[in-house]
Amino acid sequence: MRTVRGVLVMEVMLTAAIFVLIGSGAVVGMVSALNMNRTAQERVAAVNYAQEGLEAVRSIRNQNYNLLVDSSGVGVQRNGTTGVWEFNGSANNTWGKYTRVMTVANAQRDASRNIVASGGTTDYTTKKVTSTVTWDFSPTQAFDVTVSDYLTDWKSTMGGLIVYSDGTNTPIYREYGQPVDAFSTESSAPSGASGLNFVVRTSPVKREAVVAYSDSGGTLRVLCFDGVTWSSEWSVTAGGTGTTRRFDVAYEKTTGDVMVAYSRNAAAVNAVDYRTKSGTSACGSGNWASAASLPTSTTLTSGTAYWIRLERSPVAASNRIAIAWSDSDSDLGAAVWEGSSWGNLPGTTLETNLEYVAAGGDVQSFDLAIENTSGDIMVAWGVLTTGSCSAGSTCMRYRAFSAGAWGAITAIPTVADSATSIDLGSAPNSDAILLAAIDNTSEDFSTAYWSGTAWTGRANQDTKAAAPVAGSKLVSVAYLVSGATTRGIINYHDNSSNTVGWLTCNGSAACNSESDWTPSPRFNSIQVWYDSKPNPLVSNQLMFTIADNNNNLFAKSLSMTATPTFTWNNADGTNALESVPATLAYPFSFAFWQK
Repeated sequence: MRTVRGVLVMEVMLTAAIFVLIGSGAVVGMVSALNMNRTAQERVAAVNYAQEGLEAVRSIRNQNYNLLVDSSGVGVQRNGTTGVWEFNGSANNTWGKYTRVMTVANAQRDASRNIVASGGTTDYTTKKVTSTVTWDFSPTQAFDVTVSDYLTDWKSTMGGLIVYSDGTNTPIYREYGQPVDAFSTESSAPSGASGLNFVVRTSPVKREAVVAYSDSGGTLRVLCFDGVTWSSEWSVTAGGTGTTRRFDVAYEKTTGDVMVAYSRNAAAVNAVDYRTKSGTSACGSGNWASAASLPTSTTLTSGTAYWIRLERSPVAASNRIAIAWSDSDSDLGAAVWEGSSWGNLPGTTLETNLEYVAAGGDVQSFDLAIENTSGDIMVAWGVLTTGSCSAGSTCMRYRAFSAGAWGAITAIPTVADSATSIDLGSAPNSDAILLAAIDNTSEDFSTAYWSGTAWTGRANQDTKAAAPVAGSKLVSVAYLVSGATTRGIINYHDNSSNTVGWLTCNGSAACNSESDWTPSPRFNSIQVWYDSKPNPLVSNQLMFTIADNNNNLFAKSLSMTATPTFTWNNADGTNALESVPATLAYPFSFAFWQK
């Protein structure tokens, strides 16, 4: 019996131990289940809070895409008056134990336009928005959740903007739709006066465009457009009747500061004034600095400024802008802006015998470009001649600004004609520059190629080009890039042609003459103004705009593959965009958006 009793005691003890183990396991399991349930509940709350942040930013985007400013950490809140969502400027939002941080950054795309995490080309029309929520589950355990989305500028199909006049007292504009390669119907900018000459430039740091135009009374008017709203900024007398262009506009590369330079409408030493607006300032007349004058320490020109060209440096971290201008006395001057003031004036006038058609200053027979890697400046121009130049003589000249100093005035070799119409284009990712020019006397078409150190010219690329007339520009140059393939594109007015005459250039002045492309509708056989703009966001596309003497404005796009294969398209559709005055210089202006 004692043995049996001892066994029973042991069984009781073993049973009790098993019960304790099972009970403890149940408690642990119960606690674990409760923790898992709590974790799931808190994670759901965190995800919802993070998702609310994304929806808030989406609401801000719907108000105005320009409000999506890049930020590494920002909060969102409802406006106490309007009830709409807005960024509150703080580093985070809190809700109980949860902390939310929003980040906004430009998306990047590869060569096929697919979004990539890094290493692509910045797409300023798409933002990656990330909402991260963190919280402490316990004093020793922290959790976080992250949700993100890509938001596009869905309200706008704008890839660019074209501005012109239809004869009313209101400048007219059309938006260019990048995906559809077509222009919108006409809309009106702020009323003021019927425009004669136009310049539109877009900001490299935000969705903003500045438009300058002159009217029949010689008044220069400046407008600003934030992609949604237009505003009238300021006006000043610059003179002219539309056959010259006495002003220009340029944005600094890094700051987004914008400059308008214009003629004083009087014979004077360096007769050019300018005004600027900070890139951090919105549109608004009160945001412009007062007028100032270019330095007069060196006498470069003494007549009335008839033609003004500004060009901003494409080099990263550079705020350089170059200016070149010609006057009524056929003089040519230049200067360099380094972000805060003008300086680096050449010691002498670049040219005192500038090419013209019938009278001094009746055509812009000069141009400038800035090298893409070095930031060096090139000014090239035509010299007035009584007939054809002999090859190698002084038909065209140039002067370069490098390492803080201007080089010597030098003849461009090999070319055998002057430059009445001239255009320069800088090659991306190198210091190459391409030149195209037509002489009004011989009607010969010349090309030249700058390697970064020297010019190589080619005479008589075509001996039957159209003759430039006063106030006209019959050549345009732009570069296209697709993968490892880069080509310079020259459009020019072939004599009596109503099609697109064009050449492709690959690292030399000996460009290939391509078969003329027949647009629809066709141009009149006499054209008066050529312009080509490469797309800064889609490097294998350019826009070629043209006005003919039937007062028609056309827009044609060109794209290139890496093969290369070239495709022209009638971006203007089946009709001319508008009727614009045929006797004017720069009767329209087109610019791609950069943001």
